Amino acid sequence: MAFTALLKSRSDFSKRLQVIIGFRPRNEFIYELALRHSSMPHTGKFSDEPNNQRLEFLGDAVLGTICAHVLYKAYPSVNEGYLSNMRAKMVNRNTLNAIAVKMDIPSLLSVQKSGIRNANSIYGDALEALIGAVFIDRGYRICHTFVEKKIITPHIDLEELNRKVISYKSLLYEWSQKNKRRLTFKHVPQKQKHVYEVVLLVDDVQKARASGRSKKSAEENAAKKVYEATTKIRTK
Repeated sequence: MAFTALLKSRSDFSKRLQVIIGFRPRNEFIYELALRHSSMPHTGKFSDEPNNQRLEFLGDAVLGTICAHVLYKAYPSVNEGYLSNMRAKMVNRNTLNAIAVKMDIPSLLSVQKSGIRNANSIYGDALEALIGAVFIDRGYRICHTFVEKKIITPHIDLEELNRKVISYKSLLYEWSQKNKRRLTFKHVPQKQKHVYEVVLLVDDVQKARASGRSKKSAEENAAKKVYEATTKIRTK
């Protein structure tokens, strides 16, 4: 059975939507579509474009452009590498999920509980689809204002984000390139279902062993151990 938390009527949807986006939509249907998860059945007016995946694709691109523009203005003296790293942190899936929850997007999301495959990204995906809907409905200028005033300014502290580490694996690769060290991730055969284990070698010497619920998370956990160890060594 589909659920939309706290949503009681179409007028309630309209009111809650306007609070979230900050203006009256011209085409409310596009916002309904943006908040319609792929788990929902293909029926009625949603049969031609039944879910928010295409809007998510568009919103992802628009969000990246707007974040780049905001960072370009905020940091006039830094290089493109710094800007790229900051943009990656701003559009990180965990960051977007947290923002979506704070914006109350889950209360408007139509989704089948049994159809959720990746609960870790569902709300962030919906936020990107909503950005795509704003872009389609009102154009780039209004969409830029929406992203900056409703998403970035109230929910993202750029200075705090600058100190946040999104990927220890990326940092470790940067360290290895600068210091001409070779990194090798070796995956250990699984002993438990859905638990992955990896060994990380530096110049063919094992430096860490870690596990995770995916190969990517296992590698990230191993990289974190080695990066923190190398940092401690270098700062002594």
